[in-house]
Amino acid sequence: MKSEIDVTPTPRLLAVLGDIPLHPWQCLAELIDNSLDEISRGPDVFTSAPLRVTVSIETDQRGVKSLVVSDNGLGMSVDNLETALKAGSTTKARYGTLGLFGMGFNIATARLGSTTTVTTARKEDPVAIQAVIDFASLQRRESFKVPISRVAKSPDRPHGTTVCIALKRELADFFSSPKNLQTVRNQLGDVYSYMLRSAVPGLSGRSAGQKIPADILVQGETVQPKYPCIWSDKRTVACFGQTVEAVQYLDQTLTEATACLSCGYWDKTNGPTECEECGSNALELRVRRVWGWIGIQRYIDSAHFGIDVLRFGRKILKQDKSIFAYQDPDTLQIDIEYPIEMPANQGRIVGEIHLDHVPVTYQKNDFDRQHRDWQKAVELIRGSGPLKQRSATVLNTSKLATLFSAFRRNDPGLRYLTAGDGRTAIHGKTKEWATYFDKGVPSFQDDTEWYEAAVRHGQAKVDQAQSAGAGEVATSSTGVSNSVSTDVVLPVGAVARLLGPRHPERATQETAEKQQPPKSREELLTQARAVGKLRRDLSGEFLLKYGIGAWKLTVVEASIDLVTANGQSSAVIPGAVKGNDIEVFVNPNHSVFREFGQHVREMCIMQAAEVIREMSNKGVATPVIYAEIICQIEDIRMTPPAIIERLNRALSRIRELMFVPVSAAPQPSWEALSTLDKQNIEEMAAVSRANVPFAEIVDSGDFVHHASGSALARLVRSAPLEFFEGKVFKPALRCRNAAGRDRIVGKVTRCMDGISEFLEDQMMRQPDDISLALINLETLESQVRSDEYGDS
Repeated sequence: MKSEIDVTPTPRLLAVLGDIPLHPWQCLAELIDNSLDEISRGPDVFTSAPLRVTVSIETDQRGVKSLVVSDNGLGMSVDNLETALKAGSTTKARYGTLGLFGMGFNIATARLGSTTTVTTARKEDPVAIQAVIDFASLQRRESFKVPISRVAKSPDRPHGTTVCIALKRELADFFSSPKNLQTVRNQLGDVYSYMLRSAVPGLSGRSAGQKIPADILVQGETVQPKYPCIWSDKRTVACFGQTVEAVQYLDQTLTEATACLSCGYWDKTNGPTECEECGSNALELRVRRVWGWIGIQRYIDSAHFGIDVLRFGRKILKQDKSIFAYQDPDTLQIDIEYPIEMPANQGRIVGEIHLDHVPVTYQKNDFDRQHRDWQKAVELIRGSGPLKQRSATVLNTSKLATLFSAFRRNDPGLRYLTAGDGRTAIHGKTKEWATYFDKGVPSFQDDTEWYEAAVRHGQAKVDQAQSAGAGEVATSSTGVSNSVSTDVVLPVGAVARLLGPRHPERATQETAEKQQPPKSREELLTQARAVGKLRRDLSGEFLLKYGIGAWKLTVVEASIDLVTANGQSSAVIPGAVKGNDIEVFVNPNHSVFREFGQHVREMCIMQAAEVIREMSNKGVATPVIYAEIICQIEDIRMTPPAIIERLNRALSRIRELMFVPVSAAPQPSWEALSTLDKQNIEEMAAVSRANVPFAEIVDSGDFVHHASGSALARLVRSAPLEFFEGKVFKPALRCRNAAGRDRIVGKVTRCMDGISEFLEDQMMRQPDDISLALINLETLESQVRSDEYGDS
């Protein structure tokens, strides 16, 4: 009878690792991480000559393409190589340095190809050692043993390591594209930005960067670091009587803790002789430190904002937005606190926070969010309470809360450091300037252009008021309000004795709000136009009966408080009237829509009808004009042909948007489709593009233009992060937990499935089928990115 069992995993485990989803650039980063760790092993070696990591695509005589990653590092001994290649190995590197050779190496190489050759040599070794990992061979032999061979050193490389991977077909195609290689360089330049740069315009000290003695080259071109485009730490704004810098630095050292080098467990009590989790005595005293900066970007964007979180100088989380979510400890309800300002909920708070002591996932795409050190770091960054002050007795004094209070609005001028043209914010222009910044144009490296535009906006407002005879204006020449008193307002009498003194900051805020003059009607309409979106489905020219004539209607949806000419709050208001051209503004967040289920369309058309009735003076009743307009809006016709046309237009728009991320990596998207999806796509392509080889359509990603709604939904479900975050659909996923992400993705894909079912089943043409299709359409359209909304 057996006294023990063998639990050594099957070699198929290594091949299965290739099914773990990693983008090509992530696989490449795994290999580069291990090369960069050479600097931590021998920092003095690279002071005279930098470490050089080269990535190249090579083709052998048989036409097989290989990805080759080489470095001129210290190299490895046989024992080091064995540990490095062992799947699931737990070495000091996992918890103390950037690299994660064992599991991370195997995941990356298995994802890229089926055969990996590692060649390494130390300076003192007469020859190099080489190991070939052939996943198919390991499975056939049912053995984890990999033979080692000795080979001659490369004449031009006496020491270092080379990893050569015979690429899978779809990865070979990916790395053969110059466009994809540039995408890879951009991603690597972003991930390793802190390590590859020494300075950032506007940042000071170590936070700006730590240029390591290393260069990374991809197919002969050097990877350039991506720089954050932020306001200088010398720029300030006034907030509740305080001066707030546009960059907030954070540096908090926590109690040292003992880390287990075997299992990664941290003992917060410090000082044990063995790990209480696994019993190992391989322990090391470690520093626990949270440091970095949080600042304000010079432009707003729907996706490009959030906090980068780094480990040993390498970004693990890029533009993470979960830091802006607050979970109420009593109700467990999650509230996304930022951004909340229009246009289109775009943000500009960015930052880089270093957490070298917090463990990461094997894929290095996230931290262990259940770990107490991650939770402590989040508390230090954003505080334990909400960013938006909800209590006069509990203050959130964290760096993020300070910036949130001072910069949560995007109004033009120096009050919020937002560029303007004297009338409105110039968000589109500042994004254009940011592209010049990224290209390294000298005149756009510092924030002078942005700052001068904010100054000019304030001065223009003053000049406009003076030229209009507005009298004394309570603003300085720079456009910053001088009217806000910083005096503490104290309550008196019984209320004061019961509740205590009012908090100075809240009192100052209330005083400021009371002293702000109400917006003029023209200012309100200008703001509504600037932040609003055009409702093309309701706008247009209408030829009306009964002698009323032709009228042009423009409907603008703006999520701001609207008031009538006599100061009454309203969900819908008329705008400018020029001859027979009229405007209508609607606030979709008004309670009449949110709480009472009224439809935006009906109220907008009724408002337009009322304006036309007054202007035309033909004695025609408002309901009659309303009916005339409604009958000419094709997009609200309830006939099946009209509905089908609207549904097809919506899917066409989504296909165009999805083509961009799909074309960047066509093969994984193609493989995510079902067999039936692929057959239907091939049939559609054969009809519309008969002269183009179908393989070319697949390889270019153009197959997405022939995909049904259900096939598109399947693509979205397979890789949601590729299509959300403002790329195709507006909602952000990274800031939500798994359940929240599933709800958002499920809502969008269910709508796409429902639309596809309606289009494909000709029996679904009954009134209730049409109503359901319209609900799916309107829900889906509300989630789709639109350039008209200011989305990017």
